[in-house]
Amino acid sequence: MPGYPAGLPLLMAAAQVAGGDGAEYAVVPVCAASLVFVTFLLGRRLGGAVVGLIAAAAIGTAPTFLFQAMQPMSDVPASLFWTLAILLLTFDEFGLTFAAGAAAAVAGMVRPNLFALAPMLLAAALWWLKPHRRAARVVLFAAPLSAAAAFVILLQRSLYGSATTTGYGSLPNLFSLDHVAANLQTYPYWLVSTQSVFVLLALLGPVAVQRGRSIRRSTASRPSA
Repeated sequence: MPGYPAGLPLLMAAAQVAGGDGAEYAVVPVCAASLVFVTFLLGRRLGGAVVGLIAAAAIGTAPTFLFQAMQPMSDVPASLFWTLAILLLTFDEFGLTFAAGAAAAVAGMVRPNLFALAPMLLAAALWWLKPHRRAARVVLFAAPLSAAAAFVILLQRSLYGSATTTGYGSLPNLFSLDHVAANLQTYPYWLVSTQSVFVLLALLGPVAVQRGRSIRRSTASRPSA
């Protein structure tokens, strides 16, 4: 009985078809390199080139990232497509909104629990962008995401007999409230011990983004000489 969600196996199968035997093992390293680049683009988009370089350097030297970049596992591919979705949602173009939904759909197929976070992702985009044509953007983003979620539901029902059961077990067992206390004890420690206390600066991200927006608006409103 397969344990992994469909996303990563499908990506590896596509690579094997395109590149022959062995090409499937290039999927995760290629995703790792792409994630560093996409992180740079997102950082540059939000705060300028320096911010982009710092962000790319931070992700590219993170111990957990470097370890997972060499493993045929889903962590890095899911991170890539989720970050790509965030980047694309910072633009107003409808085509890029649909592409963001497609990227989030791939991330969800790689890691189905990300489907539950998609509304938060879209809400952040609507906060960032100008408040116009929001309904159309929601539809464009949700269309590929909904199709991917339906595919995952049908696949899990076919493989495991239930839409809420995966190769790892049922959702109630995986996401039980009994796990909260243990996770709150271990994950913060792991995060700081592997990334140093500087990772906590990420909490200032929303403040920095809001400040950057204010500066850009102030600069744009100044009369040209």
